[in-house]
Amino acid sequence: MSNLKKQNIQESFFLDTLLDVIYSQKLKDIIIYKGNNSLAYKNIIISTANSNTQMNGVVKKVTEILQDKSSLNVEGKDSSWLLIEAKEVLIHIFTNDSREFYENPLLKSQRSINNVVFTIRDSNLEQLFLEEAEKQDLLYLKGHRSVGGMRASIYNSMKKESVLVLRDFMQDFEKQYG
Repeated sequence: MSNLKKQNIQESFFLDTLLDVIYSQKLKDIIIYKGNNSLAYKNIIISTANSNTQMNGVVKKVTEILQDKSSLNVEGKDSSWLLIEAKEVLIHIFTNDSREFYENPLLKSQRSINNVVFTIRDSNLEQLFLEEAEKQDLLYLKGHRSVGGMRASIYNSMKKESVLVLRDFMQDFEKQYG
């Protein structure tokens, strides 16, 4: 068996293991984006939890399963948006309230992992969001050509820290206006 085939089998097993945890913890609204070799993450999983307790349960299970098998990075514990990096898989878990405050108006088949399109349920807050974001040096977030709202372009050249700044801003904005 070639090394490439072995690597693909291992990556598939790894992803399946993470998905087993997500399903066993009863997360909902699960979306899986398959990346390619040009992306930092080969798979991105987005899901919703009912509570922070449920989110932390996922972190505990993933940590138990992975232990020494892979590096694990967790950002946003006890917040409305949890980010888990495990190998080449990125997992976003949102609380119900957070997932309802920000919406993605595109059909799942039309979504991109590089351009994150979102609107705010109360569309009157969108201009304020853009103004507040600009004060934080979060620029060029205005609109998607067909659905409006906001669009964050997140490509390989964008550092993870920059994505986390956007995430923190979005959480703060939601807390203040949600």
